Amino acid sequence: MEFKAHIESQFSAFCYELKRGPKLTKEWTQQILDGISMKDLEILNIEELAARFEKLVKKSIINPRYGKKNWTEEETEFLVSLIAYYTFLWSLDHQALVI
Repeated sequence: MEFKAHIESQFSAFCYELKRGPKLTKEWTQQILDGISMKDLEILNIEELAARFEKLVKKSIINPRYGKKNWTEEETEFLVSLIAYYTFLWSLDHQALVI
């Protein structure tokens, strides 16, 4: 449980920075979505991102061996949104994260 508390604390700090920092622009969002082959994918707003985080953490606690090859659309949308916010907040090139 200590690890869970640490992760939740880090994510909470991240969300705090998102709320007080500059707002994600439509141009940035579109640039990221244009580079993804999945259609109908959206960037979650900060509240949706936090709710999705809680849901995924809860799922991983219920099933400690949670992990699989294929991600759900919900998980993918969370990851893409996380990358969008993180790279925007810290002025990073999101394409540099891809190998």
